[in-house]
Amino acid sequence: MKCDVVIIGAGPGGLKAAEILAQNNKKVLVLEKNEYIGKKVCAAGLTIKDFEFIPRKLVEREFNRIIIHTPLQKTIIKSDKPFVFTTNRIKLGKYMAKKVLDAGADIKINTLVTKIKESSVIANNKEIKFDYLIGADGSTSILRKYLNIPTNNLMMAVQYIIKKKFKDMELFIDINKFGPSYAWMFPYKNSTSIGTGTINKFMKMNELRKNFDNFCKDKFEIKNSEFQAHPINHDYQGHEFNNKFLIGDAAGFTSSVTGEGIYQAIVSGYDVANKIIDPSYKYRYLNKLIKRKSQERKLFKIATFNPFLTRILSEIGVLSLKTPIGKKIVLKVSNG
Repeated sequence: MKCDVVIIGAGPGGLKAAEILAQNNKKVLVLEKNEYIGKKVCAAGLTIKDFEFIPRKLVEREFNRIIIHTPLQKTIIKSDKPFVFTTNRIKLGKYMAKKVLDAGADIKINTLVTKIKESSVIANNKEIKFDYLIGADGSTSILRKYLNIPTNNLMMAVQYIIKKKFKDMELFIDINKFGPSYAWMFPYKNSTSIGTGTINKFMKMNELRKNFDNFCKDKFEIKNSEFQAHPINHDYQGHEFNNKFLIGDAAGFTSSVTGEGIYQAIVSGYDVANKIIDPSYKYRYLNKLIKRKSQERKLFKIATFNPFLTRILSEIGVLSLKTPIGKKIVLKVSNG
C-alpha cells in the first residue's frame, strides 16, 4: 500500500493535518493505535483563539472569570464576555474525524505502528509506503524515537473526573505541592476535571500523586472517581526533518507554562500540512509558537534552578493580574 502522507496519531493535530492534505487531493492515511479517537488525559480547556478551528457548538461550559488561588492570596480575573471554555475531547475527536473522512482521507483505529523505515511504516504487520510521514503520536512518539530526538523535559499530568458540577473554573498555584505548575478545576457539562501536572525534573511522580491526593481530599470528594495519568512532552527540538514532521505533543509544542496543548497541536498540524502541499509555504503559526517555546525555556530554567525565587515570582505574577494591565495580558493570551 502506498500513500502520499501517512500520519501516526488521530489527535487534534493529526486530524487537522489530514483534513488539509485531503482537501488538496493528497492520499492520506491516519493510523491510530487506540480504539477511540479523542480520549486523553487533558483538562480540555479552550480559549478564544481556538475558535478559528473549533466551532462554538463543541463548547460544554464557558466562563467569564477564573479564580486563582495561591498560599497567600486569591485573585479573580473577570471579563464582560467569556474568554475561557471547556470541551469534551471525545466529541472534539469525533467532529474532527468526520471532517477528515468527508475530505477523503482514511482513518484506521486499533492500528499500532511498530516500525519506521526511510519510506514506509509497519503497522499491524503490514507495510505502508509514504512520500511524507507526520508524527502526531504524543509524548511517546515512535517517530521522535526513530529520529533519535531525546525527550529530556516531560510534564506529568494527573487528574480525577468527578461526577459533580462546579460554577467556576479555578486554578491553584502552590510550588511546594505542585512545583512550577498549578492544579486545576475545569467544570464540564455533567462532570469536572480536577488535575495537576508538574515538571519531571522538579518532582517525582509518587510525590506529585501524594501531594495531589492530599490536596483533593481537603477540597473534593474523589472516592470512586476515575483517576488518569499521562506524560506530556514540552521539549521542543525541531519539527521538520526532510520528508518527516513532528507536530503537537510529539514535537514538544505543549506550553510548559500553562500546559495548553490543543491549540498548539491544531496549528502545527495546519502549518505542516500546508508545508507539504507547498514547500515554499511560510509558516503562519509555527514561528510564533517556536518563539514562545524559547521564552518558556528561560522561565523553565529559573523555575527548576531556584524554587524559592519561583514562589516569589508566582505570588507577584498573580498579584499583578488584579491590575488592568494584568487582565489585558490574560485576555490577549486568550485571543492569541
